Amino acid sequence: MNTLHAECKNCHHSLNEEDRFCSKCGQNTDTHKINLHYVIHELIHGILQP
Repeated sequence: MNTLHAECKNCHHSLNEEDRFCSKCGQNTDTHKINLHYVIHELIHGILQP
């Protein structure tokens, strides 16, 4: 049985629990939104990595 648990962060299409990719746009379902926290986190890791 398919149960809905989320929506695609790219196109807002409803996703089923077992979906790994959006059936409408193909976006990976475990991708997170890019926000200020994410950008700062990536910058710090990019600068501090040897």
